[in-house]
Amino acid sequence: MLRIICLICLLCEITGCTKTEVDLRDNQTTEDPNIVYYENYPLDIGTYKTDSFRTSGHSIFTAGYHRDPITGNFHAATFAELVLPAVNPLLNQDVSFDSLVLVIKPNGQYYGDTLQPIRLSVLRLEENIRNEDDADVAFYSPRYFATSAVPLAQKTMLIRPAKDTLINLRLPDAFGAELMQKLKTNAAEIQDNTAFIKYLKGFCIDVDTALSNTLFYFSATGGTTLMRLHYKLNSTVSVQKVLNFQYNSNRQTNYLHTNHPTGLYSLFTPYKKQFKTSEQLGHKAILNSNAGSYIRFNFPEILNIREKFPFVKILKAELVIRPAAGTYSYPYSLPPALHLYTSGENNLPSEILLDPTGQYQQTGDLRIDPLYSNGIKYTYDITSFLSALTDAGPFNKTGLVLVPPTTFSDEAMHRLIVNDQLGGNGIQLKLYVLGI
Repeated sequence: MLRIICLICLLCEITGCTKTEVDLRDNQTTEDPNIVYYENYPLDIGTYKTDSFRTSGHSIFTAGYHRDPITGNFHAATFAELVLPAVNPLLNQDVSFDSLVLVIKPNGQYYGDTLQPIRLSVLRLEENIRNEDDADVAFYSPRYFATSAVPLAQKTMLIRPAKDTLINLRLPDAFGAELMQKLKTNAAEIQDNTAFIKYLKGFCIDVDTALSNTLFYFSATGGTTLMRLHYKLNSTVSVQKVLNFQYNSNRQTNYLHTNHPTGLYSLFTPYKKQFKTSEQLGHKAILNSNAGSYIRFNFPEILNIREKFPFVKILKAELVIRPAAGTYSYPYSLPPALHLYTSGENNLPSEILLDPTGQYQQTGDLRIDPLYSNGIKYTYDITSFLSALTDAGPFNKTGLVLVPPTTFSDEAMHRLIVNDQLGGNGIQLKLYVLGI
């Protein structure tokens, strides 16, 4: 009887404990015989790739082409509809045409080699940026809108995303003079926006894929201005003037096409929701925001610790994610922050994983040590998640998914390739368990 009472008291002490301080270090052992440290507890990883994702409503212009030797080829173009200026200062004025330009601003993000030139092209749209339901302004990759066969303008250049402020793409003078004349005479095509978008449906900014190997991300000048009409107001002294045309943020979207004749993504069926294990991908998993893929973690063996002890408590669990060697050197870089979400059998992000205090979103605290490859890592405390998973029992299929802060999007490039536990320098799950 005394032995039973002692066991009950011990159980109450374990289950009632709210916090146990454990200093977790690599290869650490403890003096407490009841605490077991697992250096790399088994877990499964894989890659989930969605069929499509939204590429509108972000106020980002994406254009470029990149051949990624590990994942495949990526092609991006942007579509935008213009808005008539609220006031027409050219009406019945003596003006002379100067130039008409599209103006975009690099936002510092890119995917590929910025030391190589890129050839930007401007094409006139031949269909309006519309869904069947005109009120529906959500557009998804890889939606493409018909354009003219011949570009209105092309420009080959080196883009320095961290230094260049504005890029001017000059449109044909004949087209610019025609537009100015319509504004000057208050032509039918510029009476209102409905008439205007019939006359000028919008523009596509694309690249010559044969002469480009980088994807760039741009914004509009001042956040809203996409086109500028430069003209002179003639009087005793001519005055240089500018008329700005804003774009319709509800009718701006990006085209993202993934073509994977080789590489890891070649094993996926294009534009189909699917999950592939790391074993199917050569013991690797891939996160790529422009391809709509992220990394999933499953813990099928976590309940096995219950078989070893009558009473068990996970004291601390740490998930360490290291990028695969050779996958993040120039022209590639690692995402500065990544989030973990819980996820059910549908593989979709559900609830974001918070820090142990329950107050802040975990970002992985990327550590970069250029001298040691195993020193480059993201680290997440998943103690609460695994504790809840063990309490839920064998029928719970909840896992974790690693996603960038912007999830799937055309706003920036987030790319990470990791090895599973069988690959070199792979995923690691550090586990401290109190078992009695």
